Amino acid sequence: MSSSESRKSSESISFRVTPEEQAKIKAYGAAANPDGHTAWVRNLALEGSDQPLRPRSKQRRADDIAKVVRPLISQINKLGNNLNQLTKVANSQRYVDKEVRKNIGSIEAELRTISTIVREAVRDK
Repeated sequence: MSSSESRKSSESISFRVTPEEQAKIKAYGAAANPDGHTAWVRNLALEGSDQPLRPRSKQRRADDIAKVVRPLISQINKLGNNLNQLTKVANSQRYVDKEVRKNIGSIEAELRTISTIVREAVRDK
């Protein structure tokens, strides 16, 4: 029987990290355990804590979502401002085509809908 067949550790777990995280894990592991970072991570996972990690809080998730959504809301607001400026110019003319008015109204309604959906999504998370 070969040494790999007699090993009790036969299963593998992998996870992704950034290059910076990988460097830290390897450095900490080498400093903390002469067998290297794999043994150090295994020891931390199995014996490092009696308590499992807590899931991220709803507030933290909401904060993460808000970081992504805030720029979108800002862009939606800018589009709305541009639309208002175009509407002003169109209304300053003596004649505005019905189709143009209809399209401006539709765009305005869509921007309001998108903005409302995004704001509610951030509040709900």
